[in-house]
Amino acid sequence: VGLIIFKYFPFFNYYFGVKVFGTSMWCYTMWTGLNRFVSKTCRRNEYMAAQKTAQEVMDGEDAIVTAMRRFANDAKCVEYLGSFKEDTEAKIAAYRAAMASKMKDELSERALKQLQAI
Repeated sequence: VGLIIFKYFPFFNYYFGVKVFGTSMWCYTMWTGLNRFVSKTCRRNEYMAAQKTAQEVMDGEDAIVTAMRRFANDAKCVEYLGSFKEDTEAKIAAYRAAMASKMKDELSERALKQLQAI
């Protein structure tokens, strides 16, 4: 009975052992190898993309902080504008007085030169 089973049962003959089992093992090996290769590549690419995104986020945050630092003193502008009119009027009055004094000195100097020429 054992010889008949080994001779005629389909899982023990040449066709199954070499063609079916061999081909299925080759397909399983190729599937496993390619699956590992593809998953490794995808994981690496996703990790690199996540690193790039994280770097871009950090650069963006740094840019925002830099922009906020540029405008840190804007709150003082309201205080400066409150006294702007008085400061400007005082400076313009001083400027006009200095200009009048300078023009008076130049006019006096020219008149003196003309008088000395006579």
